[in-house]
Amino acid sequence: MDCFFHDSHLYGLSLTRSHYEAEDLVQEALYRFLLIYDQLEDTNYKAWLFRVMRNYYFDKQRKGKKKPTIYSINLSN
Repeated sequence: MDCFFHDSHLYGLSLTRSHYEAEDLVQEALYRFLLIYDQLEDTNYKAWLFRVMRNYYFDKQRKGKKKPTIYSINLSN
């Protein structure tokens, strides 16, 4: 698992450019892995972790974007 953590952390850094956010991604991916570990068939766990990290990162980015603010200008003056 140590080799997964190191590689996952480096991948998280490549996505986020932040050690703290990379650690959050790794933690979330490992948490999700532990939840469904027994349901996974014989698979490439490293690729699965990376996919979960990527999807979680982009979902978080999408949810973090604010809708554009519309300003009104009073032109009657």
